[in-house]
Amino acid sequence: MKNAWRLIVLLIVVISCDKWENIVGNPDDPPVSVDEMIVSPDFDWRTSLNVTFYIKNAPIGILNITSEDQLTTFHRGYYNGLTENYYIIVNLPYYMKNVRINGELVAVESNIVIYTLLNSATNTKQLKASGSSLLFNGTNAYVDIDRTMISHYPFTISAWIKTDGFSNDDEDMVIISLADPTKNNKYFGIYIGADENGKACLRARNGSEKTIYGTKTLTDGEWHQVTGVYSSTNIRKLYVDGILEASDDKKLNFPSDIDLLTLGRWGDSSPNSYFKGHIEEVHIWGRALNQEEITYLYTNNPSGEEANLLAYYKLNAGEGSTIINEVNGTSEGMLNGGVSWSLEGIGTGGGIGIGDDEDTDGDGINNIDDDFPNDENKSFINHYPATG
Repeated sequence: MKNAWRLIVLLIVVISCDKWENIVGNPDDPPVSVDEMIVSPDFDWRTSLNVTFYIKNAPIGILNITSEDQLTTFHRGYYNGLTENYYIIVNLPYYMKNVRINGELVAVESNIVIYTLLNSATNTKQLKASGSSLLFNGTNAYVDIDRTMISHYPFTISAWIKTDGFSNDDEDMVIISLADPTKNNKYFGIYIGADENGKACLRARNGSEKTIYGTKTLTDGEWHQVTGVYSSTNIRKLYVDGILEASDDKKLNFPSDIDLLTLGRWGDSSPNSYFKGHIEEVHIWGRALNQEEITYLYTNNPSGEEANLLAYYKLNAGEGSTIINEVNGTSEGMLNGGVSWSLEGIGTGGGIGIGDDEDTDGDGINNIDDDFPNDENKSFINHYPATG
């Protein structure tokens, strides 16, 4: 029996040694040169691949193509909207399975990727450049549009403004007012509070008064967008530069006879609180805009054909004594007191005023998205399509 076990053990050792000797790459006999290495004829030596991207629903603005973890940028370009889609060839690591386009995860399954952006506003900044705006002197300047636009909840009001401070440190500055001009206690509006150190405020008044207060100081000489949403008797929200800053749930019924829209001061029977600075891009909506829509409108202008857009005043005509409503193309309102046209508009003389960004070279592109000052002759790593 012992001899039988010895025989079995011996056979195992012999077979194992024989198999080891036939394995390619025996560590006891390694190749001594490249010529002796055996490489499969199917081995793919490529380390990178040119991938063609066709990006649909691209917003006018910056397009970023990054790694999935967004730590590596493979392409950064600017789309100017002159072609239907954004097209670019990007060299990617060969075995990369996914990328992100403006933060959206996209599979790379071949050397051609066709993708429709789901959220065209994400991580993009449209150049909202315009040639002019209305300039208010802070003492007697205002614009009245004498007609009923809003007669019930919900509604939304919005504007772009630029101011460097108050004419009177004890008096607020009104941007937009909707009021009953025969009463002194029936109005809605957005203003910059003197007692709030230059922060935006949203007010609703029908006898009693409800006011909410923002957090960002707006008297910094930069462009800012302010938006007030009145959803119902007890839901009001204030947004600054596309971000929700305050909300309120206290009940206030809608007053009757709100039939005057005023820019630059309160429009009630005792008007005051004159605005000093620039106003542009005023929107009045007959519905409550949601966060996604407000974010989009921070980086994109309305077309004038949106549902329930009651009035849209670009305020960039540069001349004339009235303003144009882009919704119906009519002239409305009168420029009163010290209102004048200014050659400075959004995107001129300092970018579009996003946060504390600056546009040092004045090309309408904030420094954070500009190659300046490293290359003053170009704005982006890539610019598509080329315009010469």
